[in-house]
Amino acid sequence: MLRADEIAARLQALDWHPKDWVWEVVPQCPLCGAPPHTLLSQWDRYGHEVWLVSCLTCGFAWLMRRLTPASYARYYREGWYRRFVAAVSGESAEDAETSMQANQRAFGRLLARALQRLPAQAGTTVPAVLDVGGSSGWIARTAADLAYGEVCPVDLIDPAGSELNAPRVDAYADVDTLAAAHPDRQYTLVLVIRTVDHFSDPLAAVRAAVARLAPDGYLWIDFLDTAKEFEAAKARYASSVTRKWTHTQLWHALAKLDHPCYFFAQSAQRLLHLTGLQPVRYLTASERHLSVVCRRASSEGR
Repeated sequence: MLRADEIAARLQALDWHPKDWVWEVVPQCPLCGAPPHTLLSQWDRYGHEVWLVSCLTCGFAWLMRRLTPASYARYYREGWYRRFVAAVSGESAEDAETSMQANQRAFGRLLARALQRLPAQAGTTVPAVLDVGGSSGWIARTAADLAYGEVCPVDLIDPAGSELNAPRVDAYADVDTLAAAHPDRQYTLVLVIRTVDHFSDPLAAVRAAVARLAPDGYLWIDFLDTAKEFEAAKARYASSVTRKWTHTQLWHALAKLDHPCYFFAQSAQRLLHLTGLQPVRYLTASERHLSVVCRRASSEGR
């Protein structure tokens, strides 16, 4: 693990200028619309002033100060996300990409095994998969090849582009992009994996993803469990001999500009309910992620 001064030096070398970007303030909870909140951290791990807050009504946490959707599109398109991740991890951008792909292929194999155990979609002859960002297509392609065969088309929405010859888009799975991508196609499987934390408006974006789902299709959504992340951070920094870590400092270490959203188990369930999704199976993809396979609530029991 890099020392704090090493991380600071690597971040400084990125030549990032916050004043060159357009920011916005989101005072109301993106999930339930309530205004009251409590401040968890003023800053994120990269040194941005983001005001991570938690809703006193539903428990959802979000960045009250963040980039505008257009600026987020530019942030991903120009590769800033991968640069910041590499600076904090200590890896080169190339090594970070290689390890990310290995992790995503492993996740894809887990996904394929789970899909093979699910009931077949009624009336489906040729499955089609929509991968809504978060993995550059590697998870979806690996899973589709193993579970459905190479004839299965995979459509990808990811502003970082892909080596899988998928078109680059100019937004991170926003509502307009979701609606415009192959508008005449319904999908037997929609993946929202390692993505929902990146949404500026998670409620609208997941609803748009559900709208692309075939009546008997599955939607697989993956949440980073913020409570488990916080406990892991406490354990990681408990052995620090230089200083005691306060709750605010722990939230500072967890907050990051590229995650406008922070879900706990209760707020994750609330999102599924508000978007008309019925959980079919819960899976543990990693110790700090909650993966849920869902169907439309109205199609349950068909």
